[in-house]
Amino acid sequence: MSAGRKRRQPEQAQDLILDAAEHEFLSRGYEGFRVADVARGAGVSRPLVVHYFGSRDDLLEAVVQRVLARLGASVLEEVKNHAETGTSSKLPQTLMAATHAVFKKHARLIVWLMLSGRANKLVEPIKAVIAAIHESRVSDVGDASIQDTSFVVAMQLFALLASEIAPEMLGLITPKLGGKKRAGFQFREWLAEIAGAHLERRVSDVFEP
Repeated sequence: MSAGRKRRQPEQAQDLILDAAEHEFLSRGYEGFRVADVARGAGVSRPLVVHYFGSRDDLLEAVVQRVLARLGASVLEEVKNHAETGTSSKLPQTLMAATHAVFKKHARLIVWLMLSGRANKLVEPIKAVIAAIHESRVSDVGDASIQDTSFVVAMQLFALLASEIAPEMLGLITPKLGGKKRAGFQFREWLAEIAGAHLERRVSDVFEP
C-alpha cells in the first residue's frame, strides 16, 4: 500500500469513492469522467475502485443508485408526513419541493441513467411515492384511479427534470417573468397547482378509455 494512503474499512472506502465519483461527474460530465480521477479524489488506488465497482459505467450506476435511494427516502418521508396532516391536493407542492433540490444538482446523472438503458433503476423509488400519494388521494376523495395518480406524478417529475436540464428555455419563452430563476420558480408553483387540482377529482371525473 502507498505510504500516502490510509487503510480504511470497505464501507468507508466505498463511500469515499462514491463521493469522489459524484463530484467528478458533476464537474466534468460523462465524457470527462475518469476512474483514475475518482481514485485520486478518494485517496485510493485505481485497482481498488475497479475491485469494488467494476467498469466506469458500473461505478456511475452505483452513484445514481445512492442518489436515488436518498431522494426516494427524502421524498417519501415528506409525502407521508404531509399525507398524515394535510390533503392530497397539497401533495404535489410537497413532491415538487422535495425533488427540486435533488434534481437541480443531479439532473445530468439521472438523464445519463435513462439514456444508458438503466431507467429501471428509477422505478422503485417513484412507485413508493405514487403509492403514498394515491393512499392520501383515496382517503380524501374516495374512489380514484391508480393509473391516473401515476400519470400526475410522472407529469410532475418529467416536467421538473426537463426544467432543470434546460432552465434557459423557461426564461426565454417567458421573458416577462424576469429570467430563468424566477421563471423556474413560477413554473414549479403553477405545475403543483395544476396537479393538486387534478388530484381532487374523483375517478368518474377523469377520462378513461
